[in-house]
Amino acid sequence: MEPPHHDVKKHPQKQLAKTEKKDEAAVQTDGPKEVAKDKPKWVAPNYLDGSFHWSYERAASVALIPLISTQLIYGPHLVLDGLLGLVLPLHLHIGFEACITDYLPKRKFPRAHKYASWGLKATSAAVIWGCFEFNTNDVGLTEFIQRTWTA
Repeated sequence: MEPPHHDVKKHPQKQLAKTEKKDEAAVQTDGPKEVAKDKPKWVAPNYLDGSFHWSYERAASVALIPLISTQLIYGPHLVLDGLLGLVLPLHLHIGFEACITDYLPKRKFPRAHKYASWGLKATSAAVIWGCFEFNTNDVGLTEFIQRTWTA
């Protein structure tokens, strides 16, 4: 092992060259197998995962607060019922998707994860369609909840 050079601060390329030599020397040969350390590869960000997913989840949660409180104060309204029939199933979809990701990981249960994910997508689409039908052809979500509470 070489002693550190005093001019490393002036010339950082020399330090990089030393670390590259160490990485090349890290190849171990144990008989017929060769194990080499790979350098980490850059992965492009996926905008459907990570912080974007968290942002969508929080936006749906925050959007429910004024929707529900406005309907409690002013009563049923067609536009608010339509928004509630879209945002509430979206919020539930994101929550159940997190449960599927946590409890049926793709690497451990590939088939169950696939079936549960597609089942959730189909169910969420059916719920959104049902809310649309209920809001346009019947009394609406808010009126239904008010009638249920006063019954």
